[in-house]
Amino acid sequence: MSSRAAHTSRQTGSPHEAGEGRSRPQPKGESSAEQVGHGACERATAPSAVGAAGRAEEPRIVLVTGLGGAGRSTAAAATAVAAARAGARTVLLTDAGHIDGSHIDVPGLTVSRIDGAYAFRARAHAFQARLSSLFDLLGADPLDPEEFTELPGAHSFALLHALGEAASEHADTVDTVVADLPPVPQAITLLALPEQLRRYLARLLPPERQAARALRPVLAQLAGVPMPAQWLYETAARWDGELAAVQGLIESAATTVRLVVEPGPHTAERLRDARTGLALFGHRVECVLANRILPTDSADPFLARLSGCQQQHLKALHDEAAAGTQVHELPHLGHAPHSADDLMGLGVPAPGVVQDGEERRTRAGGVAGRGTRSSAESGSGRRSEQRGDERRTRAGGVAGRDSDREARLRHDRSSAEPVSGRQRHEPPPACGGHLPPQAEGWARRGEPRSGERLAPPPWSVEDRLATEGHLLWRLPLPGATRDALDLVRRGDELVVDVAAFRRIIPLTSALRRCTVSGAALRDGVLQVRFTPDPQQWPEKPREQGPA
Repeated sequence: MSSRAAHTSRQTGSPHEAGEGRSRPQPKGESSAEQVGHGACERATAPSAVGAAGRAEEPRIVLVTGLGGAGRSTAAAATAVAAARAGARTVLLTDAGHIDGSHIDVPGLTVSRIDGAYAFRARAHAFQARLSSLFDLLGADPLDPEEFTELPGAHSFALLHALGEAASEHADTVDTVVADLPPVPQAITLLALPEQLRRYLARLLPPERQAARALRPVLAQLAGVPMPAQWLYETAARWDGELAAVQGLIESAATTVRLVVEPGPHTAERLRDARTGLALFGHRVECVLANRILPTDSADPFLARLSGCQQQHLKALHDEAAAGTQVHELPHLGHAPHSADDLMGLGVPAPGVVQDGEERRTRAGGVAGRGTRSSAESGSGRRSEQRGDERRTRAGGVAGRDSDREARLRHDRSSAEPVSGRQRHEPPPACGGHLPPQAEGWARRGEPRSGERLAPPPWSVEDRLATEGHLLWRLPLPGATRDALDLVRRGDELVVDVAAFRRIIPLTSALRRCTVSGAALRDGVLQVRFTPDPQQWPEKPREQGPA
């Protein structure tokens, strides 16, 4: 990671709190994160009241995001309280000033405050120390720690570092990690950061260049400029390792997302965009929390009209989230929740309790209400495809568009042609003689920790070579529209743009030896047809007839 995640922690429901601040004063009774080594941060807290026995399985991670102003921090705190009261040793990561462990007295709950400014100063000072020789060469004086000010984006690195620390370094004493994330657009960008930065590091400082270390002095004399020092590659390798660990947590099968919304105008449309962006990166939405629901039996005419309008928007939310995602209604308490009892009164389910089509939601602080609305199937991507209904694309465009409209699928044909030095002569892949195993799908996925299981990639590949002569690549994008979808084949990668979100997806070895012959968006699933390139795809041996 390129900045340090400094945060303060408070262990609630504990007789004392340990730890002391290092370089800044702390409020009385509040502990500080002690920075040790590179990329490590030790949180000093008292033992959990639930128990500190080590365990082998990975902690559950709940990422709480939603629409701006919908009460994400409150919902995250309520989720953490519900998890702790259910017996899980829980850590809440938040930067909200009104969420304080001293007001949430629940055994087994640790409130960890993210301090992006302090994290940036600590990591920037450490990085500057590695550049001391460069400062001496330039005759410049290094900056003092007090001169560093937080740069845009520093908080994102601090949050990612704190997430990795809580789930990895303290895995033996933590069962559930609840992360209070920024609004959906910023949260999606934040969660995609490890994947993107690892790609940049691989392009700018590929590991194979380290093999020429013995030639660096000669190359430096020929070029007239100093070559990158070994510490630069070591730093890049350390950053890549930290990023891979956090990426593995984000892509873990034990990681889910909770969306917090407040029913109102255009909320359903914004929820649809959020689901599309999350699906693009493979994030699994556990449930939707509809916050600040007004009572429907008020005798006041004004409140009755306000509640009626809210119920209409709430119905639209249920209709939009009908594809296997539950909607839990959180009542308006009439005041801002502060204590643990207030947070429990919201009726937020504990992580892991949500089950599609089985759990009944609660209304008005836990009173059983109507059943949870959910679809019979958990996604349109599982619907069977009817081959006869597929429309031919125009210029490789997305099927189903009007013929007079420009296709949004742009295929870089020059990059699809064999390139000198990159042409592959691989044997036919396994799996039916044509399709490689899906596990091969992505070489730059996160690295799972011991006992951790990565969720499968959101995309899949179907072998249709024998029947239709192509491979069909699928990516579920619920709520996506053709107008907001853009697709580009760039060499060995597929660039997918949906609304304001972009993801660059490396292709498998089989798909890299194919050309894009068309694409379609059907039932919320992006389908791309890959046709084998005869110059790169080995021919199957012809069957010999009887002599």
